[in-house]
Amino acid sequence: MIWTNGRHPYITARRPARRAPQTLLRSIRHRGRLLLFCLLFAAGLVGGLLLAPSFPASSPLNLGGIAEVFLTDRLGQTASETFLSSFYATLIFLVLLFFLGFCAVSAPLILAIPLFHGLGLGASMGHLMMYNGTPGMIFSLAILLPPALIRAFAVCSGCGEAFGLSLMLLSAITSEAGRGGMAGRSKRYCRHFLLLVLLAACGALLDVILLAALAGSVVL
Repeated sequence: MIWTNGRHPYITARRPARRAPQTLLRSIRHRGRLLLFCLLFAAGLVGGLLLAPSFPASSPLNLGGIAEVFLTDRLGQTASETFLSSFYATLIFLVLLFFLGFCAVSAPLILAIPLFHGLGLGASMGHLMMYNGTPGMIFSLAILLPPALIRAFAVCSGCGEAFGLSLMLLSAITSEAGRGGMAGRSKRYCRHFLLLVLLAACGALLDVILLAALAGSVVL
């Protein structure tokens, strides 16, 4: 752009906006990681549904029996006990992921967490559908699944955050170019996990509401 002070014109140039492409690439990478972990969770969920009938009652991996004990305990809990047990079940995963993110070689373990999480939920739902028929399906889809999906989204988001930081630390160890921006990235990492803890609490609250509103109308 050309400006003039009345005698001598001079030219000023705008700096190119470099942050916009970097922000876009960061957003694409973040959403791609989130999609990957959501797909791993979905694969675990489907696998749990399919594998639930294959575990005999005498097997140490009798996930259906574990689900039955869990269901019996959950129906006998107060609202505060239901909230805390549901919240703690997700908080354990988030705390584990938080510390795994600060490990440069934890990427394989992070990849396994949503698969394992989905497997447990799928086995529980598969057991209810197999032994309780239509009421078990209604209970699974109307009461168990909605809050479980919110908590699973928090876990999958935590997996994406931990996976990204772990790769960044690995890059910092193996190359000079990857050592910049660690302070800002760590602060964002902590803020994001705090938001995920709040999201897990919302999922636990929904668990309490649905169990109180609908459990009495579904006879298992």
